[in-house]
Amino acid sequence: VIKDNAEIYQYVGDEAVLIESVGIRFISRLLNISKTTVIKRIKYLASLVSKPIFEEKHQYYEMDEMRVVVGRKKEEAWITYAINRNTKQVIDFVAGRKTRVNISVITKSVFQLFPKMIFTDRLPTYKSSYQIINITTRKGTQQL
Repeated sequence: VIKDNAEIYQYVGDEAVLIESVGIRFISRLLNISKTTVIKRIKYLASLVSKPIFEEKHQYYEMDEMRVVVGRKKEEAWITYAINRNTKQVIDFVAGRKTRVNISVITKSVFQLFPKMIFTDRLPTYKSSYQIINITTRKGTQQL
């Protein structure tokens, strides 16, 4: 059994297979440190990650949003993201409320890459953010 960050793997033959994803409490018990220390370490490691710079131009992109429930269903958040339609690589994302400001952050990131076409769902905010956006059918952009 291999314990790696927030997942537990077990070898089956020569391959490691995911057994279970775990949370902060389990990591705390596993490493015998406090939950606060686990959270601080996660935040520290997250601060070391830098946003990649994309050199690709004239590609096809998708923009969509995903609802995430944190704790109770009343406490919801949204992840708004853009991906390259061919490579499935995430270009940019914003976690938070589904607002015009958060969506404009994503649209700016995509428009800096001079896209051939952008595929979205029928969310009116996309239309109001920029003029040149291709609208696809409902549920036609769910690639993640």
